[in-house]
Amino acid sequence: MRCTPSPTLLLALCSVTFAACGSSDRDGNGGSKPGNDAGFIVPDLGFIDAGNNNNTDGGGGTDGSTNNCNANPNNCVQNQLIGAFPGCMCLQVCATGFSWNAGANRCDPIGTPDGGTPDTGTPGPDGGTPDSGVIPDSGLPPPTACTTNANCMAGEECIDPMTANACAGAANCGCFQTCVPNQTTNTCGAGEACLWLWPGTRAFCVADLGGFTQAQPCTATFDPGGNRQGDDCSLNHFCLGATPTDITGVCSRLCQPGDNGICAASGNYVCVDAGANPNEVGLCLSPVPGFNDIGNTCTTNPNCMGNLCSQVLAGSCSYACGGLSQCPAQSVCLNAPQEGPICVSECTFGAAGDTFCSGRNPMTICETLGTAPNTVDVCIPRCTQDAECGNPPATCNTATGHCN
Repeated sequence: MRCTPSPTLLLALCSVTFAACGSSDRDGNGGSKPGNDAGFIVPDLGFIDAGNNNNTDGGGGTDGSTNNCNANPNNCVQNQLIGAFPGCMCLQVCATGFSWNAGANRCDPIGTPDGGTPDTGTPGPDGGTPDSGVIPDSGLPPPTACTTNANCMAGEECIDPMTANACAGAANCGCFQTCVPNQTTNTCGAGEACLWLWPGTRAFCVADLGGFTQAQPCTATFDPGGNRQGDDCSLNHFCLGATPTDITGVCSRLCQPGDNGICAASGNYVCVDAGANPNEVGLCLSPVPGFNDIGNTCTTNPNCMGNLCSQVLAGSCSYACGGLSQCPAQSVCLNAPQEGPICVSECTFGAAGDTFCSGRNPMTICETLGTAPNTVDVCIPRCTQDAECGNPPATCNTATGHCN
């Protein structure tokens, strides 16, 4: 994973501290290189990194996480089928042997109008419990049951809601109206929204149960293994920045790379390619700022184009890259001690890299963070004493600024 903040739907790995070490001899003196990462952490924003200015992961990516809805993040009622990840939406379709009761928002056993299950609306004749308030009843009729497209009307597709793929004879499939994804206007009926089955152009209309939208704070859910299960963003959005250790983030709209229309409709945002494969899926993020002083020496915030003079970068110009903000070209987003996500200047490790970094700020050198093949070369503060180089017998080569 490239250590710059960008997305396919989720990572739960990169809240690891990337030690600036490895086993190579950085000073050419024959010694092994102990850790000296200056406390910087590569943040996990949730998507597979695509080499852009965003350290995101994509959820089936390098962290080995799985994309599923096993944790039932939207609290679907018993026997109710759940739509495909990442929405994990509660569909008005029930498992075999049950039928959808729209009035009570539950799945009743076939042939039993009141199955005796707890009500999710108001207490009913079965003595059920009051509604929890988390699953509104859209009032939409359930999809027609089907096994192939031949069972559906024109403009509909027979979908397996557990996989979001064509039914191909599976049980519990329903006829869903097809739609054109990523449009600025809703082409589905009242109370519905167009669910994009990225990558590609497949999409169908489903009940719109609401949720948070672009740039709004959000919360994601994770299973005990750290795999993301869903979030409280609205349909076709993703909770960017949420990790198992910090489940809060910011909602970002999924988009088709190369088409900024859906992003521009939400404000000053562009579609940033974030998938494991080019042009697969993107996120609506703030445009890349045109700053060119990242890594330059500074003394106060007003000295810098990004209005941030980072003290943990030995007085270097930086920029806050949290939320939906991207880093300028030739810089990456790292979590800095006390300062959080900030942009750090990229370099090429070696003598030329040290010259580049020290030319911008004499107190910095070019160091490699991470373990191959997941590494990044950035300008970080040079060591000045052994205590900055990890546990003994690590020592600081004060002549080069690297740890031995």
